[in-house]
Amino acid sequence: MARIEAATRVLRAWDYQCGGGACYDAVVTYVTWAQRLLGAATTEPVGDRLRTSVADLHCLAGWTAFDIDRVDQARRHFDDAARLAQFARNDALVAGIRYRRGRVHLHHNALDAARVDFQLGQHAAQACASALPAAILHANQAWVAAKMGLADDALASLGKGLDDFTRSDPADAPGWAAFFDINDLLAMSGVIYADLARSVDPFYARAAIPALTNAADGYSQMARSRSFSLVALAASHLIEHDADRAAAVGAEAIAVALTVRSSRVRDRLLSLKNMADQHRDNADARELSERIAVFAAVSPAHSRVASQRSR
Repeated sequence: MARIEAATRVLRAWDYQCGGGACYDAVVTYVTWAQRLLGAATTEPVGDRLRTSVADLHCLAGWTAFDIDRVDQARRHFDDAARLAQFARNDALVAGIRYRRGRVHLHHNALDAARVDFQLGQHAAQACASALPAAILHANQAWVAAKMGLADDALASLGKGLDDFTRSDPADAPGWAAFFDINDLLAMSGVIYADLARSVDPFYARAAIPALTNAADGYSQMARSRSFSLVALAASHLIEHDADRAAAVGAEAIAVALTVRSSRVRDRLLSLKNMADQHRDNADARELSERIAVFAAVSPAHSRVASQRSR
């Protein structure tokens, strides 16, 4: 079990830094090996720890599959993870699985389904009295609300997420939630404001820009997250009619994206291209669109072009 848990930590860090395409095969190899251990005779406490370890590894396999647009494989891994986590009575991990399922729905713009998964994840987080998972789930509920154009709901959920984060103790957080630090909360806040700027009022871009600028600077060792923040920042500059700055930030996002094997990064850049194409009369916006088109043509990540997708 210790070997499974250690491997999951290493592979999860690899995913954060380089994208799911860099480690998916390795994760699946470990899943195949770890799955065989479930048939071993154990005591109940040992069995629950083993099931939890394998469930967390399945959860990581699902996440990396999602990151390279293998959605069917991702859902199968999440289903396997959920069964094992429920058998082990691990509410904290159930919350993590619901969070990741919700993110798959969110990426594909299935907002109602995403909201349901995040709400169910919130219930699981409350059942285990773990503040950091609760913060993550509240922040993601805020994101869904922002995409739906529900400003009051978005800001209320974001406030709850901040309260949860303030009282959280990283030392007590489950492994899947350990990534979520103050910089992630800042990035989530920025993305929520950016989506409110698109769905409710452009004024929210003024709050998104400083949050996303600081968040991107804080992601020096996490290329995928840095690229996500830069894409949202460039979009916010476009909303502010600052195409020159949007083009500069977008170029930086592309440069970072070239170091990551992630279809999600490619999808978000294509979403930014769609925004830039709405300003074809501006030379900077045209340049940004053309740069993204070149990146998409040479990107090793395999992805379906979906104009409705974003973070």
